[in-house]
Amino acid sequence: MSVAILGAGRIGSYIASQLAENTQNDIHLLARGNYEAIKESGITVTDDETGETLTTKRFTLYRDVRDLPPCDLVIITVHVHQNRELLTQDLPLFRPHTRVVSLQNGLDFEQGLAEMLPSHTPLYSGTCWIKISQIGPAHIRHHFGKNIKLGPPETKIKDFFTQAGFSLDLTDDVKSVQLTKMALNIPFIALMAKYGKSTTEILADPELNAQRQALQNELAEVSFAIGSPLDLDLISRVVEDLKKTPNIPPASREKLAEAMKYELKQHIPPLIRILHVPLLKSMLLKIE
Repeated sequence: MSVAILGAGRIGSYIASQLAENTQNDIHLLARGNYEAIKESGITVTDDETGETLTTKRFTLYRDVRDLPPCDLVIITVHVHQNRELLTQDLPLFRPHTRVVSLQNGLDFEQGLAEMLPSHTPLYSGTCWIKISQIGPAHIRHHFGKNIKLGPPETKIKDFFTQAGFSLDLTDDVKSVQLTKMALNIPFIALMAKYGKSTTEILADPELNAQRQALQNELAEVSFAIGSPLDLDLISRVVEDLKKTPNIPPASREKLAEAMKYELKQHIPPLIRILHVPLLKSMLLKIE
C-alpha cells in the first residue's frame, strides 16, 4: 500500500516512524519547515515506554505536496487551519479509490475539508491520544499513548493502524471525541498562553491546576447539555499520565505563550459557536 503523510510535525513524524518500523508500506512524507533536517538525518524517536531511541529514513521525503505520487491512503496531520493552503482536488496523490484520514485537533471541520478533496473521497476523522514532545527539528520524544479514536467506523482503516502498532477505537460520535480532546487541551493551552508554563508545571501548581479543572468542568457541563458528553474517565487517565512526564521548563516562556495565544485563536471560535461558553469568550477577548 502507498501511504502519504501530510505534515512532519510531532504526530506526522511519529506516524511515519511507526509505519517505517512496523509495516512494509511505501511511505511518502510531506515536510516543510523541517524538510532539510529530516532529509539530512531522518526521523529520530526517543520512546519513554521502551527506553529506546530509533532513527529511520525508510520513507520518501517531499517539500511540495504537488510532487507526491498517487496514494491509496492519505493521512493529514497538519493543523486544521493549514488545510486550505495545502489541499486542492486536482492533486496527483488522489486516486479514485484513495481514502483520507484526518488526524487533526478541532471541531466540525470535516465538511470544509471534504470540499477540498475530490468528490466522493472517503474521509475519516481521527483524534490522537498520544503525548509527544519536540526535541529538535527531526527528533521527537514519545512519552505515552498510542490510541486513536476514529469515525465513521471502518474496519480496514482500523486494521491498518493496528498493524502499525497503534490502538484504534472506532466511534459513531466523532463530535464527542473531539470535544473530549479539546476539553483536555484548551485549559492547558489557555494557561500556557497566560503564564508560559508547561503542562507539567501547571499540574504541579495547585492554583493553576484548579483553574484548569474549573474550565474543564464548564466544558463538560455544556457538552453534556448539547448531547455530546465528554469521556471524563479518559481525560482523568491522560492527566494522571501527564503528571508522570518529566518536568522540562520551556526554553522561552515568552515564545511558548505567544504560540499558545495563536492556538487559542484557532480553536476557541468554533467552540464558542457550538458551546457558547462565557469563560471561553472572555479568554479570546483577553488575547486579542
